[in-house]
Amino acid sequence: RENYPNEGTFLYPEGSDPRAYSFYRLDKEAGRTVEEISFVELANLYKDILLVEGRLYKEDLVKIALQRLGASFKKKGNDHLLLALKAAVSDHRGIAYDDDGYVVLARPAGN
Repeated sequence: RENYPNEGTFLYPEGSDPRAYSFYRLDKEAGRTVEEISFVELANLYKDILLVEGRLYKEDLVKIALQRLGASFKKKGNDHLLLALKAAVSDHRGIAYDDDGYVVLARPAGN
């Protein structure tokens, strides 16, 4: 169970650690809304995008994520993606902000 106050609860198989997941699903045909995608999956999507793009402003990262998910740019989905980004940064999920305000892949500790 991945629980974020005011942002929802996402269920995982019993005994599993959601933070150990390194995938995300682009299941456009499954009919999930953006709000039904867990923050763990969205953090993994963000990392994949940043591996290709390098660094992006958060608005550009969210726009690319919505495009990959096949979702239209809707306020509610945008808000969910921004909350997921905030959670990814604050939970140290491999994403950070650089000194110029760009979203980047976080460097491992000691580097």
